[in-house]
Amino acid sequence: MPIVLKAIDLEEVFDDDEFLLAWVGKSIEEGRSFGGYSGNIYSHKKYGNAEIYSCLVVNEEDKKVELEKFDIQISGACVWKVRYSDIPLKNDISYNMTRLSAVKNSEGDGFTIMHLINADVLPSFLEDDEIEAQVVAYALDVHYYEDEGAFAATVPECESVKCENLNGYKILPAMGSVLPNGFLRGNIVKMDNGTGEHDESDDELVTITGIVKAACVKAIKLDEEVLSKFIVIRLETQFGELDLVHSRAMITDEEALYIKEGAIVQAVAILSGDVAIKEYENGFVKNQKNDLAALRYALIKGNASRLKLIMAEDISYESVNADSVIKGKENVIAHLNYVHNETKTKYFSYLATLKNENPGERCIILAEDEKYNFTSIVRIVVNEEGLISKIIITNNPNIKFKIDTKPIYSKG
Repeated sequence: MPIVLKAIDLEEVFDDDEFLLAWVGKSIEEGRSFGGYSGNIYSHKKYGNAEIYSCLVVNEEDKKVELEKFDIQISGACVWKVRYSDIPLKNDISYNMTRLSAVKNSEGDGFTIMHLINADVLPSFLEDDEIEAQVVAYALDVHYYEDEGAFAATVPECESVKCENLNGYKILPAMGSVLPNGFLRGNIVKMDNGTGEHDESDDELVTITGIVKAACVKAIKLDEEVLSKFIVIRLETQFGELDLVHSRAMITDEEALYIKEGAIVQAVAILSGDVAIKEYENGFVKNQKNDLAALRYALIKGNASRLKLIMAEDISYESVNADSVIKGKENVIAHLNYVHNETKTKYFSYLATLKNENPGERCIILAEDEKYNFTSIVRIVVNEEGLISKIIITNNPNIKFKIDTKPIYSKG
Protein backbone atom coordinates (compact mmCIF):
# COMPACT_ATOMS: atom_id res chain seq x y z
CA MET A 1 0.00 0.00 0.00
CA PRO A 2 2.77 2.61 0.71
CA ILE A 3 4.01 2.33 -2.90
CA VAL A 4 0.48 2.81 -4.21
CA LEU A 5 -0.14 5.86 -2.00
CA LYS A 6 3.14 7.45 -3.07
CA ALA A 7 2.36 6.89 -6.76
CA ILE A 8 -1.11 8.45 -6.56
CA ASP A 9 0.00 11.24 -4.20
CA LEU A 10 -2.27 10.22 -1.32
CA GLU A 11 0.29 9.75 1.45
CA GLU A 12 -0.78 12.84 3.42
CA VAL A 13 -4.45 11.98 3.15
CA PHE A 14 -3.84 8.50 4.56
CA ASP A 15 -1.84 9.90 7.47
CA ASP A 16 -5.14 11.22 8.87
CA ASP A 17 -6.55 8.05 10.47
CA GLU A 18 -9.89 9.62 11.35
CA PHE A 19 -10.47 10.83 7.80
CA LEU A 20 -9.30 7.53 6.34
CA LEU A 21 -11.68 5.43 8.44
CA ALA A 22 -14.55 7.76 7.60
CA TRP A 23 -13.76 7.50 3.90
CA VAL A 24 -13.55 3.71 3.94
CA GLY A 25 -16.76 3.59 5.99
CA LYS A 26 -18.51 5.78 3.44
CA SER A 27 -17.26 3.49 0.66
CA ILE A 28 -18.73 0.45 2.40
CA GLU A 29 -22.09 2.12 3.09
CA GLU A 30 -22.55 3.52 -0.41
CA GLY A 31 -20.74 0.91 -2.49
CA ARG A 32 -21.99 -2.23 -4.17
CA SER A 33 -21.17 -5.58 -2.61
CA PHE A 34 -20.18 -9.02 -3.92
CA GLY A 35 -18.96 -12.32 -2.48
CA GLY A 36 -15.98 -14.66 -2.68
CA TYR A 37 -15.32 -18.34 -2.00
CA SER A 38 -14.15 -17.57 1.54
CA GLY A 39 -17.57 -16.24 2.52
CA ASN A 40 -16.18 -12.74 2.97
CA ILE A 41 -18.11 -9.75 1.66
CA TYR A 42 -16.41 -7.26 -0.65
CA SER A 43 -17.53 -3.70 -1.30
CA HIS A 44 -16.65 -1.47 -4.25
CA LYS A 45 -17.00 2.30 -4.63
CA LYS A 46 -15.57 4.58 -7.31
CA TYR A 47 -14.14 8.05 -6.63
CA GLY A 48 -13.14 9.82 -9.83
CA ASN A 49 -10.44 7.63 -11.34
CA ALA A 50 -9.93 5.54 -8.20
CA GLU A 51 -11.83 2.51 -6.95
CA ILE A 52 -11.84 1.44 -3.31
CA TYR A 53 -12.37 -2.24 -2.51
CA SER A 54 -12.98 -3.33 1.09
CA CYS A 55 -13.00 -6.85 2.52
CA LEU A 56 -15.47 -7.59 5.32
CA VAL A 57 -15.20 -10.77 7.38
CA VAL A 58 -18.48 -12.14 8.70
CA ASN A 59 -18.28 -13.69 12.18
CA GLU A 60 -21.41 -15.86 12.40
CA GLU A 61 -20.91 -16.76 16.08
CA ASP A 62 -20.60 -13.16 17.32
CA LYS A 63 -22.88 -11.76 14.62
CA LYS A 64 -20.21 -9.20 13.73
CA VAL A 65 -18.75 -7.91 10.50
CA GLU A 66 -15.12 -6.78 10.65
CA LEU A 67 -13.07 -4.79 8.15
CA GLU A 68 -10.12 -7.01 7.24
CA LYS A 69 -8.45 -5.07 4.44
CA PHE A 70 -8.99 -2.47 1.74
CA ASP A 71 -7.25 -1.70 -1.54
CA ILE A 72 -7.19 1.12 -4.06
CA GLN A 73 -7.19 0.42 -7.78
CA ILE A 74 -6.91 3.12 -10.45
CA SER A 75 -9.53 2.68 -13.17
CA GLY A 76 -8.31 1.80 -16.64
CA ALA A 77 -8.88 -0.13 -19.83
CA CYS A 78 -5.72 -2.27 -19.81
CA VAL A 79 -6.90 -5.87 -19.43
CA TRP A 80 -4.33 -8.65 -19.53
CA LYS A 81 -5.06 -12.26 -20.35
CA VAL A 82 -2.46 -14.24 -18.43
CA ARG A 83 -1.82 -17.72 -17.06
CA TYR A 84 -1.17 -18.40 -13.41
CA SER A 85 2.27 -19.75 -12.50
CA ASP A 86 2.59 -21.77 -9.29
CA ILE A 87 5.90 -20.21 -8.24
CA PRO A 88 6.09 -20.03 -4.41
CA LEU A 89 5.77 -16.46 -3.19
CA LYS A 90 5.26 -14.93 0.21
CA ASN A 91 1.54 -14.55 0.94
CA ASP A 92 -0.35 -13.76 4.11
CA ILE A 93 -2.88 -16.58 3.97
CA SER A 94 -5.14 -14.79 6.46
CA TYR A 95 -6.05 -12.41 3.62
CA ASN A 96 -8.29 -13.63 0.82
CA MET A 97 -8.59 -10.26 -0.93
CA THR A 98 -5.09 -9.87 -2.36
CA ARG A 99 -2.77 -12.59 -3.64
CA LEU A 100 0.82 -11.95 -4.73
CA SER A 101 1.19 -14.16 -7.79
CA ALA A 102 3.48 -15.05 -10.66
CA VAL A 103 1.78 -14.84 -14.05
CA LYS A 104 2.80 -15.75 -17.61
CA ASN A 105 1.50 -14.24 -20.83
CA SER A 106 -1.34 -15.98 -22.66
CA GLU A 107 1.14 -18.12 -24.64
CA GLY A 108 2.79 -19.24 -21.40
CA ASP A 109 6.09 -17.44 -22.09
CA GLY A 110 8.16 -15.72 -19.42
CA PHE A 111 6.65 -14.51 -16.17
CA THR A 112 6.26 -11.48 -13.96
CA ILE A 113 4.88 -10.77 -10.49
CA MET A 114 1.49 -9.20 -9.81
CA HIS A 115 -0.84 -8.50 -6.91
CA LEU A 116 -4.21 -10.04 -7.80
CA ILE A 117 -6.88 -7.81 -6.26
CA ASN A 118 -10.18 -9.50 -5.28
CA ALA A 119 -8.53 -12.89 -5.86
CA ASP A 120 -11.21 -14.58 -3.73
CA VAL A 121 -13.63 -14.50 -6.68
CA LEU A 122 -11.44 -16.91 -8.70
CA PRO A 123 -12.10 -20.65 -8.41
CA SER A 124 -8.52 -21.89 -8.75
CA PHE A 125 -4.84 -20.98 -8.60
CA LEU A 126 -3.10 -23.85 -10.38
CA GLU A 127 -0.40 -23.83 -13.05
CA ASP A 128 -1.72 -22.41 -16.35
CA ASP A 129 -5.12 -21.35 -14.99
CA GLU A 130 -6.34 -18.56 -17.27
CA ILE A 131 -6.88 -15.17 -15.61
CA GLU A 132 -8.09 -11.80 -16.90
CA ALA A 133 -7.20 -8.71 -14.89
CA GLN A 134 -7.43 -4.94 -15.25
CA VAL A 135 -3.80 -4.04 -14.64
CA VAL A 136 -2.09 -0.91 -13.34
CA ALA A 137 1.58 -0.36 -12.43
CA TYR A 138 2.36 1.88 -9.46
CA ALA A 139 5.85 3.37 -9.65
CA LEU A 140 8.29 3.36 -6.77
CA ASP A 141 10.93 5.02 -8.95
CA VAL A 142 10.53 6.34 -12.51
CA HIS A 143 12.69 8.04 -15.16
CA TYR A 144 12.08 9.41 -18.66
CA TYR A 145 14.45 9.68 -21.64
CA GLU A 146 14.05 11.51 -24.93
CA ASP A 147 14.64 8.41 -27.06
CA GLU A 148 16.26 4.96 -27.02
CA GLY A 149 19.70 6.45 -27.68
CA ALA A 150 19.45 8.69 -24.63
CA PHE A 151 18.32 5.73 -22.53
CA ALA A 152 21.16 3.50 -23.80
CA ALA A 153 23.69 6.21 -22.96
CA THR A 154 22.84 5.81 -19.25
CA VAL A 155 23.67 2.09 -19.25
CA PRO A 156 27.33 1.21 -18.61
CA GLU A 157 29.24 -1.39 -20.62
CA CYS A 158 29.82 -4.77 -19.04
CA GLU A 159 33.16 -5.29 -17.32
CA SER A 160 34.59 -8.45 -15.75
CA VAL A 161 31.39 -10.45 -16.09
CA LYS A 162 31.44 -14.25 -15.90
CA CYS A 163 30.49 -14.49 -19.56
CA GLU A 164 33.60 -12.86 -21.08
CA ASN A 165 31.96 -12.54 -24.51
CA LEU A 166 29.73 -9.83 -23.02
CA ASN A 167 32.58 -7.61 -21.85
CA GLY A 168 32.37 -4.25 -23.58
CA TYR A 169 28.67 -4.68 -24.46
CA LYS A 170 25.66 -2.99 -22.92
CA ILE A 171 22.84 -5.18 -21.64
CA LEU A 172 19.57 -3.34 -22.21
CA PRO A 173 16.09 -4.46 -21.25
CA ALA A 174 13.82 -5.03 -24.23
CA MET A 175 11.23 -2.37 -24.94
CA GLY A 176 7.96 -3.53 -23.45
CA SER A 177 9.60 -5.81 -20.89
CA VAL A 178 8.13 -6.26 -17.41
CA LEU A 179 10.97 -8.00 -15.59
CA PRO A 180 10.45 -9.59 -12.14
CA ASN A 181 13.77 -8.19 -10.94
CA GLY A 182 12.86 -8.20 -7.26
CA PHE A 183 12.06 -11.92 -7.29
CA LEU A 184 15.01 -12.83 -9.53
CA ARG A 185 17.53 -10.76 -7.58
CA GLY A 186 16.40 -12.24 -4.28
CA ASN A 187 16.56 -15.82 -5.52
CA ILE A 188 19.91 -15.33 -7.28
CA VAL A 189 21.36 -13.91 -4.06
CA LYS A 190 19.84 -16.86 -2.21
CA MET A 191 21.60 -19.31 -4.53
CA ASP A 192 24.91 -17.42 -4.68
CA ASN A 193 25.44 -16.92 -0.98
CA GLY A 194 24.14 -20.33 0.04
CA THR A 195 22.10 -18.90 2.93
CA GLY A 196 18.78 -20.13 1.59
CA GLU A 197 17.28 -16.77 2.52
CA HIS A 198 16.27 -13.61 0.71
CA ASP A 199 14.10 -10.59 1.43
CA GLU A 200 10.73 -11.78 0.16
CA SER A 201 9.27 -8.29 0.54
CA ASP A 202 11.13 -7.38 -2.67
CA ASP A 203 9.40 -10.14 -4.67
CA GLU A 204 6.66 -7.72 -5.74
CA LEU A 205 9.04 -5.28 -7.46
CA VAL A 206 9.21 -5.32 -11.27
CA THR A 207 11.22 -3.22 -13.73
CA ILE A 208 9.19 -1.84 -16.64
CA THR A 209 10.83 -0.39 -19.75
CA GLY A 210 8.88 0.87 -22.73
CA ILE A 211 7.90 3.51 -25.25
CA VAL A 212 5.30 6.08 -24.22
CA LYS A 213 2.12 5.77 -26.31
CA ALA A 214 0.01 8.36 -24.45
CA ALA A 215 -0.06 10.36 -21.24
CA CYS A 216 -2.71 12.08 -19.14
CA VAL A 217 -3.43 13.43 -15.67
CA LYS A 218 -6.07 11.70 -13.56
CA ALA A 219 -7.63 12.63 -10.23
CA ILE A 220 -9.23 11.13 -7.14
CA LYS A 221 -12.35 12.95 -5.99
CA LEU A 222 -14.42 12.71 -2.82
CA ASP A 223 -17.74 14.36 -3.57
CA GLU A 224 -16.54 17.49 -5.40
CA GLU A 225 -13.20 17.77 -3.61
CA VAL A 226 -10.06 16.73 -5.50
CA LEU A 227 -7.92 14.72 -3.11
CA SER A 228 -5.00 14.11 -5.48
CA LYS A 229 -3.80 14.26 -9.07
CA PHE A 230 -1.27 11.96 -10.72
CA ILE A 231 0.24 11.08 -14.09
CA VAL A 232 -0.81 8.02 -16.08
CA ILE A 233 1.38 6.74 -18.92
CA ARG A 234 0.15 4.19 -21.46
CA LEU A 235 2.77 1.84 -22.95
CA GLU A 236 2.83 -1.47 -24.79
CA THR A 237 4.36 -4.46 -22.98
CA GLN A 238 4.95 -8.15 -23.61
CA PHE A 239 1.70 -8.82 -21.72
CA GLY A 240 -0.43 -6.12 -23.35
CA GLU A 241 -1.05 -2.42 -22.88
CA LEU A 242 -0.24 -1.08 -19.42
CA ASP A 243 -1.04 2.07 -17.45
CA LEU A 244 1.94 3.25 -15.39
CA VAL A 245 0.96 5.60 -12.54
CA HIS A 246 3.17 8.03 -10.66
CA SER A 247 3.03 11.42 -8.96
CA ARG A 248 4.52 14.59 -10.45
CA ALA A 249 6.87 14.85 -7.47
CA MET A 250 8.62 11.63 -8.51
CA ILE A 251 10.29 13.17 -11.59
CA THR A 252 12.48 16.19 -12.32
CA ASP A 253 11.42 19.17 -14.39
CA GLU A 254 13.77 18.01 -17.16
CA GLU A 255 12.21 14.54 -17.23
CA ALA A 256 8.74 16.06 -17.35
CA LEU A 257 9.60 17.45 -20.79
CA TYR A 258 9.83 13.87 -22.10
CA ILE A 259 6.34 12.82 -21.04
CA LYS A 260 5.20 12.54 -24.61
CA GLU A 261 4.59 9.96 -27.30
CA GLY A 262 7.76 8.19 -28.42
CA ALA A 263 9.81 8.90 -25.30
CA ILE A 264 11.29 6.10 -23.19
CA VAL A 265 10.13 5.40 -19.65
CA GLN A 266 11.66 3.03 -17.12
CA ALA A 267 10.18 2.37 -13.70
CA VAL A 268 10.58 0.13 -10.70
CA ALA A 269 7.00 -0.59 -9.77
CA ILE A 270 4.43 -3.03 -8.46
CA LEU A 271 1.67 -4.49 -10.62
CA SER A 272 -1.91 -4.56 -9.43
CA GLY A 273 -4.47 -6.63 -11.33
CA ASP A 274 -8.17 -6.43 -10.47
CA VAL A 275 -9.76 -9.78 -11.31
CA ALA A 276 -13.31 -8.79 -10.28
CA ILE A 277 -14.13 -7.86 -13.86
CA LYS A 278 -16.29 -9.26 -16.65
CA GLU A 279 -17.91 -12.51 -15.44
CA TYR A 280 -16.55 -11.95 -11.92
CA GLU A 281 -17.64 -8.31 -11.59
CA ASN A 282 -20.43 -9.34 -9.23
CA GLY A 283 -18.37 -11.91 -7.35
CA PHE A 284 -17.60 -15.60 -7.62
CA VAL A 285 -19.67 -17.55 -10.15
CA LYS A 286 -21.42 -20.83 -9.41
CA ASN A 287 -21.60 -23.00 -12.53
CA GLN A 288 -20.29 -26.34 -13.77
CA LYS A 289 -17.05 -24.92 -15.18
CA ASN A 290 -16.04 -22.96 -12.09
CA ASP A 291 -17.29 -25.55 -9.60
CA LEU A 292 -15.14 -28.20 -11.29
CA ALA A 293 -12.10 -25.90 -11.25
CA ALA A 294 -12.61 -25.14 -7.55
CA LEU A 295 -12.93 -28.85 -6.74
CA ARG A 296 -9.75 -29.64 -8.68
CA TYR A 297 -7.94 -26.90 -6.76
CA ALA A 298 -9.12 -28.41 -3.45
CA LEU A 299 -8.05 -31.92 -4.53
CA ILE A 300 -4.56 -30.61 -5.29
CA LYS A 301 -4.00 -27.99 -2.59
CA GLY A 302 -6.39 -29.05 0.19
CA ASN A 303 -8.62 -26.68 2.20
CA ALA A 304 -11.90 -28.16 0.94
CA SER A 305 -13.72 -25.71 3.22
CA ARG A 306 -13.35 -23.26 0.35
CA LEU A 307 -16.00 -25.33 -1.46
CA LYS A 308 -18.63 -24.74 1.22
CA LEU A 309 -20.52 -22.02 -0.66
CA ILE A 310 -20.71 -24.03 -3.90
CA MET A 311 -21.98 -27.26 -2.33
CA ALA A 312 -25.64 -28.17 -1.89
CA GLU A 313 -26.61 -28.99 1.71
CA ASP A 314 -27.59 -32.54 0.67
CA ILE A 315 -24.53 -33.18 -1.51
CA SER A 316 -23.47 -36.80 -1.92
CA TYR A 317 -20.00 -38.24 -2.56
CA GLU A 318 -19.73 -41.59 -4.33
CA SER A 319 -16.30 -43.14 -4.84
CA VAL A 320 -14.90 -46.51 -5.80
CA ASN A 321 -12.48 -45.96 -2.93
CA ALA A 322 -15.18 -45.36 -0.31
CA ASP A 323 -17.15 -48.10 1.44
CA SER A 324 -20.40 -46.14 1.30
CA VAL A 325 -21.95 -42.96 -0.04
CA ILE A 326 -21.02 -39.89 2.02
CA LYS A 327 -23.85 -37.39 2.44
CA GLY A 328 -24.03 -33.82 3.69
CA LYS A 329 -21.85 -30.79 3.08
CA GLU A 330 -19.78 -30.94 6.27
CA ASN A 331 -19.16 -34.68 5.92
CA VAL A 332 -18.04 -34.39 2.30
CA ILE A 333 -15.70 -31.49 3.12
CA ALA A 334 -14.20 -33.43 6.03
CA HIS A 335 -13.65 -36.47 3.80
CA LEU A 336 -11.99 -34.45 1.03
CA ASN A 337 -9.61 -32.88 3.55
CA TYR A 338 -8.86 -36.29 5.06
CA VAL A 339 -8.07 -37.84 1.67
CA HIS A 340 -5.80 -34.93 0.74
CA ASN A 341 -3.91 -35.02 4.04
CA GLU A 342 -3.48 -38.80 4.04
CA THR A 343 -2.50 -39.27 0.39
CA LYS A 344 1.27 -39.75 0.25
CA THR A 345 1.73 -40.72 -3.40
CA LYS A 346 2.61 -38.29 -6.14
CA TYR A 347 -0.36 -37.68 -8.39
CA PHE A 348 -1.33 -35.60 -11.38
CA SER A 349 -4.62 -33.87 -12.12
CA TYR A 350 -5.98 -33.02 -15.57
CA LEU A 351 -9.07 -31.26 -16.77
CA ALA A 352 -10.67 -33.36 -19.50
CA THR A 353 -13.72 -33.82 -21.71
CA LEU A 354 -15.78 -37.02 -21.83
CA LYS A 355 -16.15 -38.56 -25.29
CA ASN A 356 -18.56 -41.50 -25.16
CA GLU A 357 -20.58 -41.23 -21.93
CA ASN A 358 -22.27 -37.81 -21.63
CA PRO A 359 -20.05 -36.53 -24.48
CA GLY A 360 -18.83 -32.99 -23.97
CA GLU A 361 -19.07 -33.11 -20.18
CA ARG A 362 -16.03 -31.71 -18.41
CA CYS A 363 -14.35 -33.77 -15.69
CA ILE A 364 -11.13 -34.26 -13.73
CA ILE A 365 -8.71 -37.10 -14.46
CA LEU A 366 -6.31 -38.27 -11.75
CA ALA A 367 -3.08 -40.17 -12.43
CA GLU A 368 -0.83 -41.72 -9.79
CA ASP A 369 2.99 -41.87 -9.77
CA GLU A 370 3.32 -41.29 -13.53
CA LYS A 371 1.76 -38.61 -15.73
CA TYR A 372 -0.34 -40.94 -17.84
CA ASN A 373 -1.08 -43.68 -15.31
CA PHE A 374 -4.76 -42.70 -15.18
CA THR A 375 -6.53 -44.11 -12.14
CA SER A 376 -9.70 -42.10 -11.53
CA ILE A 377 -12.35 -39.97 -13.23
CA VAL A 378 -13.94 -37.25 -11.08
CA ARG A 379 -17.35 -35.98 -12.20
CA ILE A 380 -19.77 -33.53 -10.65
CA VAL A 381 -23.51 -32.90 -10.91
CA VAL A 382 -24.57 -29.27 -10.56
CA ASN A 383 -28.11 -28.20 -9.66
CA GLU A 384 -30.12 -25.26 -11.00
CA GLU A 385 -28.53 -22.93 -8.46
CA GLY A 386 -25.04 -23.80 -9.68
CA LEU A 387 -24.27 -25.82 -6.55
CA ILE A 388 -22.51 -29.20 -6.60
CA SER A 389 -25.11 -31.80 -5.64
CA LYS A 390 -23.01 -34.89 -6.34
CA ILE A 391 -19.34 -35.85 -6.68
CA ILE A 392 -18.70 -39.15 -8.43
CA ILE A 393 -15.28 -40.82 -8.57
CA THR A 394 -14.99 -43.86 -10.82
CA ASN A 395 -12.32 -45.96 -12.49
CA ASN A 396 -14.58 -47.36 -15.22
CA PRO A 397 -12.21 -48.31 -18.08
CA ASN A 398 -15.02 -48.05 -20.64
CA ILE A 399 -15.34 -44.27 -20.22
CA LYS A 400 -13.35 -42.44 -22.89
CA PHE A 401 -12.00 -38.92 -22.45
CA LYS A 402 -9.64 -36.35 -23.92
CA ILE A 403 -7.34 -34.57 -21.47
CA ASP A 404 -6.23 -30.96 -21.60
CA THR A 405 -2.52 -30.55 -22.16
CA LYS A 406 -1.34 -29.11 -18.83
CA PRO A 407 -0.96 -31.42 -15.78
CA ILE A 408 -0.36 -30.43 -12.18
CA TYR A 409 0.75 -32.60 -9.27
CA SER A 410 0.52 -31.91 -5.57
CA LYS A 411 2.98 -34.24 -3.87
CA GLY A 412 6.12 -36.19 -4.63
